[in-house]
Amino acid sequence: MRNVCITGASGYIGNKVALFLSQKDEIENIVGLDIKPPKKSIPKFRFYKRDVRDNIDDILTDNSIDT
Repeated sequence: MRNVCITGASGYIGNKVALFLSQKDEIENIVGLDIKPPKKSIPKFRFYKRDVRDNIDDILTDNSIDT
């Protein structure tokens, strides 16, 4: 697990998961998807404004998401 995608990344749980994963050395990149941006900056985190009902294949491919 190196490149992780989190849907609902701006919500309470998604934000906590992103913060937790950003502290792990084995995680290189975190991609967050949500309809609104997160309130805080998170290391290793890249945000995309996208609804989970939309196609996200391009984001997964471009960021080499494996988890």
